[in-house]
Amino acid sequence: MPRPQYQHPYRYDRGPDANFQTENAYQGAIPTHPPFRKPGTVINRGETGVVNRRPSNNNKSQDYVDVINPNEVNPKNTWVPSTSPRSAAGSWPPPFPTTDTDADYIFEYEDGEPVTLEPENVLYAHDKRRKNKAECGKGDFYCSPETCVSNTAVCDGRRDCQNGKDETQCQEYLSKFKLSKNSQLNVLEDQRWINISQATCALLCVRSSKFECRSFNYRKIDRTCFLSNLNVGLTGALREYYPFDYYELKTASIDCSMMFKCNNAKCVTNHQLCDGYGDCDEREDEKNCRPEDFGYSIKLAGAGKTNEGRVEVTAFGKTGYVCDDQFGIKDANVICRELGFQLGAADIKGNSYYATDVKENNTLYMLDDLDCIGNETTLLDCNFPGWGIHNCRDQEIAGVVCKTPQEKCGKAAWRCDSGNECVPYSFVCDGLFDCTDDSDEASHHCDAPTELRLANGTSNREGRVEIKRHGIWGSVCDDDFNEDAAKVVCRYFGFSGTSIVKKEAYFGPGDGPIWLDQVSCLGNETELRYCTQWNWGEHNCDHSEDVGVVCSNQVEEVQLQRHSKLTTTVPVTSCGYRKDNQFLDDDLVHRRVAALRIKGKAQQSHHWCGAVILSQNWVLTAAHCLLGYAKGAYMIVAGEYNTDEEEGTEQTKYIEEYFIHDNFTEGDRVMKNDIALVKVKGTGFLLNADVQPICLPESDADYERQSNCTISGFGSVKTGNSGYSHNLMAAWIPMIRADICRMPHVYDTAMSEGMICAGFLNGGVDSCLFTLYGITSWGHRCGLANKPGVYVKVAHYRKWIDETMRDN
Repeated sequence: MPRPQYQHPYRYDRGPDANFQTENAYQGAIPTHPPFRKPGTVINRGETGVVNRRPSNNNKSQDYVDVINPNEVNPKNTWVPSTSPRSAAGSWPPPFPTTDTDADYIFEYEDGEPVTLEPENVLYAHDKRRKNKAECGKGDFYCSPETCVSNTAVCDGRRDCQNGKDETQCQEYLSKFKLSKNSQLNVLEDQRWINISQATCALLCVRSSKFECRSFNYRKIDRTCFLSNLNVGLTGALREYYPFDYYELKTASIDCSMMFKCNNAKCVTNHQLCDGYGDCDEREDEKNCRPEDFGYSIKLAGAGKTNEGRVEVTAFGKTGYVCDDQFGIKDANVICRELGFQLGAADIKGNSYYATDVKENNTLYMLDDLDCIGNETTLLDCNFPGWGIHNCRDQEIAGVVCKTPQEKCGKAAWRCDSGNECVPYSFVCDGLFDCTDDSDEASHHCDAPTELRLANGTSNREGRVEIKRHGIWGSVCDDDFNEDAAKVVCRYFGFSGTSIVKKEAYFGPGDGPIWLDQVSCLGNETELRYCTQWNWGEHNCDHSEDVGVVCSNQVEEVQLQRHSKLTTTVPVTSCGYRKDNQFLDDDLVHRRVAALRIKGKAQQSHHWCGAVILSQNWVLTAAHCLLGYAKGAYMIVAGEYNTDEEEGTEQTKYIEEYFIHDNFTEGDRVMKNDIALVKVKGTGFLLNADVQPICLPESDADYERQSNCTISGFGSVKTGNSGYSHNLMAAWIPMIRADICRMPHVYDTAMSEGMICAGFLNGGVDSCLFTLYGITSWGHRCGLANKPGVYVKVAHYRKWIDETMRDN
């Protein structure tokens, strides 16, 4: 009768007297039921076995290891015959993943039935496992003076000795171990046994001769035993893990009473304390150490001041730096207090801010990934991977600015209640403690009600509008502050009559924070804080723009006037100046172009429209570009060539006021009188090699067909939803006669007197001068045949431009 084949794909054979192993790749999955295995299967680390190969159903060969005992004629377990031929194959182990080059390759499977203790009436089913005295070896278990069985048969739940001696006193072995239920020592085992009981596992550990067995993990669901020469005291690696129970040999347990015990129960000898190496997982053995244990010191350098600079640490005879990876204010607070600055840190500086004199490729980092709670008295008590352990490069040296007692706070700072410490206004009530006395987050500040007052007026009816937030009085910017907003303020003080806005610090500049900007009210709000506005403290103003109001109970009592200090701009005589070629590779790209951008609330902005510079204080754009956003949302950027890069030539200004043509109309397909002037805030643009004004045409300028013009800007460069170009672009285009533009297949009656068109009728570039002839207004998609770009005819509006600039 041929020997039957075992049905599972991977089997291990070590000869007639071998121990046995069979498992599929476990990969952390828990079988739904205990798999059926041959009891007593084992594999030792570093051993090899005989590998056979058989074809599978998909004609691909599979490695397997035979676990059939050739001496067992009628095996107890269920076997499935195989008719497939076998042939010799490669060497063990097969190529399956493992976490260690010396680890066992273990394979699991999930079919079969649980193994149960055999009843006494099958006592003789394993006669073949018993051996006569002459066959017994040194490691065998003697049933009687004349017979023995292998150690693997002892306490395995099956009676192999005729007298049952191999299954007696099994609990005695377990009593030698301390049990931790639902736990696992998370280490690589030295030996693994399959389908055996806890008692057998305990016996194998006690009688181990190949290594000193100190513990074992037992996986209950599939009766697998993992023997180890390690334990909790040596590793601290015990973890809660449901599939396992952990057994530790009591005689091998370590007494930590005379040693240092880590938080994970690992025992560390006294000579391992404060030696610079973290033997505990959380480096507890390296905390509460004396500086002299390491030769430790710390200082700040590179700033020329005692309270700021890069952090330099000396230990073990070497001096190096702290890497800025994960370096935060809590770490800086510990450093400053350790150096004697009891108020802690005011700021942190990364990216080698204070280390410009440190040579590249000569950076020694002593500490990285510093993790302080903030209440430590020295860096030695903070967590970090270890001395000299880092993954940092040059230009990552951390620096700090330590707080010093201050008699007077700066204009943008708030004094802590203790009186000798200042923090920025934005730090007050932001959820983080910045003052040493924690007063910046105290409830008497953060929960204080919002109030209004009028300051610096001649009566209680007028003054600078000031608002109190977190107990701090501040002003309101006049950007977009209208009469409806003034009504809300005046009504707050009980005045129901006429309300007049006074801008540009009419009642003098304030000296606290500017709390509100871009305030827009409907007029029916009960308080100013309920109006639409930017976030508290977010603004683009200075105190020269503090708004004031004049209130009255009589509608006719006050004439409706606005205070204004706008000055007439002096005309620029150098318009149209063409730059020297040394500054410009492509002279088509003009420095008279500006970008109208929309400012977001996170200090970000995106391109919105093009504009052209007329003078230091004025730019010209299309009227439709000023629709949809409040005035304060716009930014004007000149001298910009690439919107993705900061080139150092950019100048950014905000809008003082804008003027849209009175007869501007927006239709479904066309826009008429699509022109607007914008006056910028402050002193305006600095005219230089990168920012230049353009000339305006005379009102009777001749727009000839033969004229070629250049177009320039950040417009679309192809049809479709392609977005804008991130680079300043330019192209030559011809102007087209008005009669051609009005042809039915071009724009027909959509063209009006104040429009021109330019481009190519066969498609291509249209709009995507040293004299400004047109402003891009509209067109039917970009570069389509018979659809040239439509532009505002600037000469047609020359009188309006001149008058608007003169009167404002």
